[in-house]
Amino acid sequence: MTWEFRSVIFLLSLCCSGISGRAEDEATRLERLLPDKTDAAIAHGVNYLISRQSKEGLFQDPERGPNNSAALTALSMLAFCSVGHMPADATREGDSVRYALTFILREERQEADGYFGRKDGSRMSGHGIITLALSELTGMAASREQDRTLRERCSKAIALIIRSQATPKSDPKFIGGWRNEPESADADLSVTVWQLQALLSARKSGYAVPQASLDLAFAYIKRSYKSERNPAGVALNLKSACAYQPGGDPEFVTAASGLLSLQLGGFMESPEAIGSREWLRTQKPTYESNWFIYGNYCYVQAFASRAGEIDRQAYLFTESSLLPHQSPDGSWLAANAQERDAGRIYGTAMAILNLSAKFHYLPVFR
Repeated sequence: MTWEFRSVIFLLSLCCSGISGRAEDEATRLERLLPDKTDAAIAHGVNYLISRQSKEGLFQDPERGPNNSAALTALSMLAFCSVGHMPADATREGDSVRYALTFILREERQEADGYFGRKDGSRMSGHGIITLALSELTGMAASREQDRTLRERCSKAIALIIRSQATPKSDPKFIGGWRNEPESADADLSVTVWQLQALLSARKSGYAVPQASLDLAFAYIKRSYKSERNPAGVALNLKSACAYQPGGDPEFVTAASGLLSLQLGGFMESPEAIGSREWLRTQKPTYESNWFIYGNYCYVQAFASRAGEIDRQAYLFTESSLLPHQSPDGSWLAANAQERDAGRIYGTAMAILNLSAKFHYLPVFR
């Protein structure tokens, strides 16, 4: 859907509504669909990603080589789809998504057991991202044959996530979560959130996802929330948040990813969600904060579907944090050392996913 087409929709809505208070309300609601500086930044970022795509379809940072190439390609596909570019579109952007999907679906990218994360070194985090991308694109492939292959690959990837969760853990506190490899005996919030997004997206797309697997995952998310609990297990601290692992201290990125997971699961009025929102309202992260771009992706998506001023505040914070840091070539590079090492493909794709929250195009966030 082009910006020009959105503009036509906007103008038609005004004509049909009449010049009235109701039309003014509609204009306020739809004004963000018109081209603005954020839309221009997104388009510039998309053009940067296209410029970094190889003939094989993958997105790859020259300085990083093949490391995480499949995961970065999937993340870029999600970024394109989040602003309305699909594999079947007869556009430059549509071609780019289609080539990327063709690369991901190559038989050699996925192992026989369904695992995507070993060959490019992205491990379970990458596997979750790739599975999420395939699930989000189910039914939107460029052809029936491509959609059939996509569904086969995605089904195997989902089965791998479910089997991995069942791996015996070294401590009961890790039950329900995931970590770096399918055989890992512990868990952390970062890897778990990617697997959970993939499973929730898969269920929406019609794949078989056992409720028991989701229940265990959400129990792990809640267990990561730092708080004393009453005898029934209810969190007592309503101004805290999730930590990287159960028993740790929360920080912006873990609080935001935990809250996003709770929201996606329908637990918005749970003590853990209420406490996370209250804790996040007291925080003042900056672009230099630990894993800021990823943390803000979770933060803005967690608040995007909530009515009221906090939604607007969250999005304005996202714009003011990201737009000044876009490079002249259209890319973003994180400031924090660890996230910066992930490279410009990662930074740009994640920034687009941040800024695209206003559109609600990705099914997992609807």
